[in-house]
Amino acid sequence: MALPIMRAFEAFKIGHRTGYEHYVRQESRNLFNYLLGKTENRAVAQDLANKVFKFCFENRHLFHDEAELLSSFFAIGRGFYEGFRVGQKGPGGDADDLDARSKGLSVYDDADYARAEIVAALRRSFRQLTARRRRVLVYYFRRGMTTRQIAEKLKIETQTVLNHKAHALVRLKKDFGPIWDQIFPLLYS
Repeated sequence: MALPIMRAFEAFKIGHRTGYEHYVRQESRNLFNYLLGKTENRAVAQDLANKVFKFCFENRHLFHDEAELLSSFFAIGRGFYEGFRVGQKGPGGDADDLDARSKGLSVYDDADYARAEIVAALRRSFRQLTARRRRVLVYYFRRGMTTRQIAEKLKIETQTVLNHKAHALVRLKKDFGPIWDQIFPLLYS
């Protein structure tokens, strides 16, 4: 059963397993893909992601709110990757081999990290929208449905769909301000 967002952090903070599992389910794919882009090795990326979640759970007293926790996953993952890269061995092989494969990726790594952070921020902002506005955006941007199809699916007027989409985009644009033009294309990806 899904844990309400506000209670998930509280459960995590007191060490309840469902709070921990909530964040693992929510963030594991993004963190794994981020680390996979750095390591190019699925086993190493998965091992590092598991270490990040375990570290965050064991040090949960350091996090004061959910936003701090979510933004820390990638920073901690990057730190674990750097530690692995400079000399530790992991399940995927020797760090020297990893270093040789990752040469020339520093610009990509920074861009990938920034994109992952933006996607996490977009996700947090998206959660602040009403359920109906979220559904309208998902149907429109992710599933490519027309406003008429969305209206039929949700059993509302076409104009209501347009209003929900417009209000949701205004809210997201307000949250992101001057960088909205770079974030908007992420809705399609």
